[in-house]
Amino acid sequence: MSTLVARLPNDEREAFTLRSVQRLSLDEVSALLGVAVSTVSDRDRRARQRLRAWMREEDA
Repeated sequence: MSTLVARLPNDEREAFTLRSVQRLSLDEVSALLGVAVSTVSDRDRRARQRLRAWMREEDA
């Protein structure tokens, strides 16, 4: 999984790591990165979508 996370674009990897690994709230990540809460949410969602797709490819 860490190899797949490393493949994510930097902005998505940051949002995903802060939300999922460090378990910060959307508000906390937003303040840390200096972007809107909606931006954090979008980046995290895109990261999860990519990771799911890559994991499916590996299983195929």
